[in-house]
Amino acid sequence: MKALDDAGLGDKSVDAVYVAIWAAECSNTSRLLPARCVDRLSLLPAAAETIENGPASGASAVKTGCWRLPSGYYDTVLVSAVRRCVKSPVGAPLILWPP
Repeated sequence: MKALDDAGLGDKSVDAVYVAIWAAECSNTSRLLPARCVDRLSLLPAAAETIENGPASGASAVKTGCWRLPSGYYDTVLVSAVRRCVKSPVGAPLILWPP
């Protein structure tokens, strides 16, 4: 909430939330993170989307959010990124590249 206050949004609402998650396919709860963010930050009825593009997920989320603004589709978007560091059931890293 402090970040939203620092952004100077005031009474302005956030229209959409984009959350970049690397390796979200490894956890069903990761896919729910954008909706949880919207709910936790009291941003309803903002749209909530997960952006997955490997190590470029963060940049893709920013790009997606930025494309929505000049088109007029949304007036205000919130972009966030998360990296889940998890291991496979056998203990080997899921992300093998870069070595």
